[in-house]
Amino acid sequence: MHPTASERDACTLAQQADQVQAQLRARLAPEDYQLVLHLRQLEEQAAIAASIAAEQRVVATLVACLPDSMLALLGEAVVRG
Repeated sequence: MHPTASERDACTLAQQADQVQAQLRARLAPEDYQLVLHLRQLEEQAAIAASIAAEQRVVATLVACLPDSMLALLGEAVVRG
């Protein structure tokens, strides 16, 4: 299966971040480089948290829009799954 455009974009961005990180590692003192690593980890965690929040909003919207009978059917499908 071929990667999607979004997957290719994510891979390209990750490669670019790795390249910049390597350049910073070569130029910075070890303690400064550790700050760079910490910043990158915090940015990744923030992106993950934002993604989870967006997914939760989508699920909440779907739940609010689906009739109760549909939710019951979905629940049955999950239980039988």
